[in-house]
Order: sequence, then C-alpha cells, then structure tokens
Amino acid sequence: MAPITKLASKTSTSLIGCVWSEQLCDRGIELLKSELSLPSDVPGGMPEYREVLAVSFFFKFYLYVTQVLTQSLPPEQLSGMRGVSLPLTGSTQAYEEVPDEQSQYNPVGRPVIHQSAYQQATGEAKYLDDIPTLAGELHAAPVLSSRSHAKILSIDTKDTLSIPGVHYVVTYKDIPTGGSNVNGMFSDEELFAESEVFCYGQLIALVIAENPLIARRAARAVRVSYENLSTVVTIEEAIKSNSFFNYSHTISTGDVSVLSDCENVETGEVRIGGQEHFYFEPQGCIVIPTEDGGIEMISSTQALTTCQLLTSQALGIQANRISCRVKRIGGGFGGKETKSCVISAAVSVAANKLTRPIRCVFDRDDDMKYSGGRHPFLTKYKVGYQSDGKIVALIVDMYSNAGMSLDLSTAVMDKALLLIDNAYHIPNLRASGYLCRTNLPSNTAFRGFGGPQAMLVVESIISDIAQTLNKPPNEVSYTIR
Repeated sequence: MAPITKLASKTSTSLIGCVWSEQLCDRGIELLKSELSLPSDVPGGMPEYREVLAVSFFFKFYLYVTQVLTQSLPPEQLSGMRGVSLPLTGSTQAYEEVPDEQSQYNPVGRPVIHQSAYQQATGEAKYLDDIPTLAGELHAAPVLSSRSHAKILSIDTKDTLSIPGVHYVVTYKDIPTGGSNVNGMFSDEELFAESEVFCYGQLIALVIAENPLIARRAARAVRVSYENLSTVVTIEEAIKSNSFFNYSHTISTGDVSVLSDCENVETGEVRIGGQEHFYFEPQGCIVIPTEDGGIEMISSTQALTTCQLLTSQALGIQANRISCRVKRIGGGFGGKETKSCVISAAVSVAANKLTRPIRCVFDRDDDMKYSGGRHPFLTKYKVGYQSDGKIVALIVDMYSNAGMSLDLSTAVMDKALLLIDNAYHIPNLRASGYLCRTNLPSNTAFRGFGGPQAMLVVESIISDIAQTLNKPPNEVSYTIR
C-alpha cells in the first residue's frame, strides 16, 4: 500500500465483539475499503489494485481462521488460504558446435557466458545502493516542481528543517563562488530552479537528512508557492504558438517538384507517442568531497565524462579534480545518458556545501517525474507514387516534443532525418525537422535514438499506399528497394 506501515485501527475497533461469520468478513471488507482508500493520484499509481490487495489479505486471514475453527471450509475456498506452488523453471540454449580446427580464442559460434551473468542471475551483483554506508554519510531527496510553468514566489522550509534528522535544504543559493547554476547539455537549463519552473518535475531543491526515509518525508514538507503561467504541452500546441528551439535541419536529394506530376499524390500524418525508460535501478549517485576540495563520485550513469564536466561547471573547479566511477548500472537505455549527470552535479553542490558524503537514490515516482523519455513525434508527409506503388517523391516535416530544454533532441532529430528512407531508395526526397519547446521534462536519449520514429514513418506511408492500391504492403515495399 505504502512505504510506511499503517494499522487499520477503526476496522479493528469496529469488529471487536462480532461473531466470527461471513457477515463479519463482509463488514471487515467494507471497513477496510473505507479506511485504506487511496486517491487516484497516489504516488506509485494503481490505487484500485493496492486497495484490493489489502482486502485480499484480510479475506485470506478470514479463510485461515475459519478452517482452524471449523475444519469445514468449502473445497472451492481452500485455494484462497494456500500459497501458490509453482514448479521450478528451466531453460535451454541451442547452438551449433564449432569446427575442431577453430581457434580456442575465436568466440564466433561459441556460447560465451556474459562476464557477470552468474552474479546477476543469483542476485550477488552489486549496484550503487548496495555499496555500504560511508562514514558520516547523509542522504538527499529531491524537491520537484508541482507546476508545468510558473513563477516561484517563495520556498518555505521551516517545517522541513524542524523535522528531527534533517540537516539542510540545498537550493541555487548554495552554488559556490565561481560555480554556475546554468547546466545541461547545452547550458540551457538551471541546476536548481531559481525564479521560474518550466516543467512539472523540475528540480528546485535537495533535502539533506540522516536517512532516505527522513529525507523523502522532509522533501514533501517543503512548501513552494507559485504563480501559474501559460503552458505548452503537446506538439500541436507548440506549432500553434510557434514554440520551437532554434533548430531547423533539412536533408534532400533529387527534385521533389516532380511530385506534382506523379500519378498518385497522397498526404497524411503519423503520430508516435513517448515511452518511459523504466530501468530497474532508478537514478542515483554517491558523492564524496575530498580533502583537497575535489569530488569523488560513484554514479549510475552511461556518461562518466559528462558527469565530470557538468559537475566541474556547477562547482567552478577543474574537471581533473573530479573523479567519476561506475561499476554497473541496472538498466539505462539512454535514460542515464544526461539526466544522471545533472543529478550528480546537483548532489555535488550539496556535498561541497556540507563537506560530507551524500547519497541520493531517487524513488520510482520522483525518477519518472524528473526524467524524460523517448521523443514523441508528429510527422506530416506528402508522397507521390506510381500505380504499382513505387514512391517517386516524398516531402516530410517531422516535429518532435523536445521538452523544456534541448538535452539530446538535436542529435535525435538528426538521426531521424538520416533514417527517414529506412532501407528504401526514394529518388526525390526532402525531410525537415523541428524541435518543439514544451513544458515537459526534457526528452532524451532512448534506444534507437530517433531511428524507430523515422522508420515507423516510412513504413506507415508504405502501408497507406498499399491500402489505397489494395495491395499487400510487402509488394509496395519491394518496388522501392
């Protein structure tokens, strides 16, 4: 239900003195539903499932006690009090034997075991948060914006600092002299929001406490007052309000003016939604200030060099005084390419301020609020083709939802433009890309890096042509190989 234990005291009190019967069970279920209800926006989601889970435990307890008292539980209810026993699973891997004359150092065709396969399969593999607590270590929890676009009127930390175990609340004011609150891949975002937030989930502060539970509870006690501003969320809204980043790349080949002379001309749109990385291990890092004013960092990141450079920028110290390490990451898929580096830089500011090691591991809710995902795309096209389906000319305008800062959106769009023709030959082609500035967390690298969006566009165009000509899509695609 939640990260803390709650006793259903009202239900317990109401059931005292009741006769053990089905009526007691029904009454207990109704009371639990009322007492342990969850709001629709509860962190972690799935409120209906979690409410039913609590009721299911009570029903299982009722069946168990009934069987002990009466030994007459109906056969159809016996399964409700027993655990599910599953057989051990197994698997096999089939592979061809390599020739006897093949060198033992040649791995081709051999079933080579991944270096850490045994550790990962048995749970012995060590990740960031498995590292033992360091001497003097403190924990950080983020305070994230609850508005998509707003001015920050005030930040009230009085209640937070009164919670036992809370040490400090780090904001942009704690950036050291010589450092910079300007951060991000293109220095177009703030490490800590100063006077304005540009997306829901933007980092405003870090609460530093003795342990992660106190830090997270204290972070929720920070009161931020806002003045709401106009928001742009979708690609359509960005186009309507002309909200774009300063990026407009076009690739072309041949002469698309021949499109007007084609036998068939068709226009359409292809929409592709975003996607959450949902790596097993959330964003996190451990930052240790060194005695010479440097930083030692252990981060769950895909980009150690970027971590080093962004931290150097935030603290105003040379990059060679920052040592970054990573043993393994519990999944990334591009989601730890840049976001992990900004988090590490922010935690480094806290460690520098308090001169103590600080561990920051996001919980799943904060991770998904803070980090972006795969870029949603809206593509508008105009295609000219022959009666056999062969594409003669194609004009494509691709719009991606970049979010509140550039991050890696330029590179993602460049990759999409380069792959817009997929594996086909389109003699006359013009493709243009546009990056929409919206009030969402910046979308970032994701496996495929613009390729899946582009390839889906051309395959959708082929499907549309096939539907118009009443032909199988593979026949159309064969004509343009």
